[in-house]
Amino acid sequence: MPQPAIANGPWGEAIRYWLAVKKLRQADLARPIAQGGTGLRANTISRVTRGFDTTTRVLRRVAAAFDVPLDQVLLSPQRHHENEDRRRLAIEIAERVLRSFEARPHPDERETAIGTLARLAIEHEQQPAQPTGIPAAPATRKRRRRKS
Repeated sequence: MPQPAIANGPWGEAIRYWLAVKKLRQADLARPIAQGGTGLRANTISRVTRGFDTTTRVLRRVAAAFDVPLDQVLLSPQRHHENEDRRRLAIEIAERVLRSFEARPHPDERETAIGTLARLAIEHEQQPAQPTGIPAAPATRKRRRRKS
């Protein structure tokens, strides 16, 4: 049996994550709001879960059904953890470098390294988070029909 198509929207990964964590099915999300669902049609839930284009209104309803903030449905918490792991690794490497400079006899080199690492850490923290795996939208042009 062929697998359904999956698009690039990061919310698809996040929604699949929350379905597994909350032990729910897509059919549970398609229930009326009064029954803990989203009130959306099943095909809409299916498309959103597979990462196809959607609206913020739909994602808000899904987030409300999961009882999580909207940002947790926009990007999978697993990706948040991956970024945090990278940050911890960078800090660990910086600490090792600083310890190696402490063993050196030249204090000027140590101060330069500390300043550089501090500047890089600040620059990294100030950079906005870049979502991964989202391709740029292709430029589209309307095609004109030839009159015959």
